[in-house]
Amino acid sequence: GDPNTILGNRCLGFYFRKYGINFHREED
Repeated sequence: GDPNTILGNRCLGFYFRKYGINFHREED
């Protein structure tokens, strides 16, 4: 829910997804 988390989702989100790791799923 943090702005930093959402911003990190954009960059790290796709990165974690490549590894099949849904780290942040609060990107509604």
